[in-house]
Amino acid sequence: MAGKHGRLIDNVLTLQGHLSANADLIGMPVDSINRALEEILSTPLKFDAELLRISDRDPNCYTYYQVLRRLVSEEDGQEEYVQSRIKTAFAKDSDVALASTRSGVAPDIIYVVREDGGFSIAPAEHFKISDLQDLQIEWIPPTPKVSKMAEWINGQKSWIVGALNQCYTAIGEHQAGFLLSLSPERLLPLHHSMLGSELGLPYSNPTLFRLLRRRKVGIKAPSGSAVLPVRYLTPSKDLAVLYSAVPMLNAILVREFAGKNAITDEAMQREIGFVCERTIINYRKYAGIPNARERQKAYDHGASKPFSFRLSIDAYLNKSSP
Repeated sequence: MAGKHGRLIDNVLTLQGHLSANADLIGMPVDSINRALEEILSTPLKFDAELLRISDRDPNCYTYYQVLRRLVSEEDGQEEYVQSRIKTAFAKDSDVALASTRSGVAPDIIYVVREDGGFSIAPAEHFKISDLQDLQIEWIPPTPKVSKMAEWINGQKSWIVGALNQCYTAIGEHQAGFLLSLSPERLLPLHHSMLGSELGLPYSNPTLFRLLRRRKVGIKAPSGSAVLPVRYLTPSKDLAVLYSAVPMLNAILVREFAGKNAITDEAMQREIGFVCERTIINYRKYAGIPNARERQKAYDHGASKPFSFRLSIDAYLNKSSP
């Protein structure tokens, strides 16, 4: 579109593109950005032509983003950061297999937890701020346009790593009890809608959501080890209540199995106290556990083991034997 108004519309569309690109870029896996940089620097002439193909104007950050987006579009190894609902918090038979098959992408950091509950953070090799010259690749001197693009991408990566380091430190301090014990009942509520205010981080909640939505972290503690999606460290209040209730519910089920006398939902509620009977019924349904009448039938027919509430988070935890 020609003329003043055409240029104005072009500028607005470009600005919208920049904002959209930035929102998407900060959620990209850091190791995927590293691989993209390696490809760009090892074949600069190819990407010089790519920049020209995308636009005959001088390249800008949106042009660079389009190149980067194409390079990482097939990366699907990271977990989506999604607030788990109660019904998906319970384990399926395939969860252990899924946890292992999704572990191909290395965690960004490992929380190294001490006996006193303190921790240090060990960054993965891909999760470090570095100059382009420090990349361990055979690279060809890039053209000026490609050099500028590579510097821009590396700058974005450095910002992402720096911001995530702040997030991981704050989340670790908030969930120190869980890091030490690897017991889900020690997880504190930390919903994504209040991450910034709860942790005192200098970023908006939408920015934090995008930053964390495709990340994994590792834990090395005296109680065991784990590699799990960050979403498990930021449970909603309802999930934190569930995690607290499940050990108590399982203890009740073990006790009823020993006596071969099924306990009603109402009796479970009276014993636990902090969740209502309807909530216990929902937990039981989502976990695939029958009601007291059906459990009693199973015991009368010689059930060989107690019923149990199993959590999807447990598939990621490797706890040491006592």
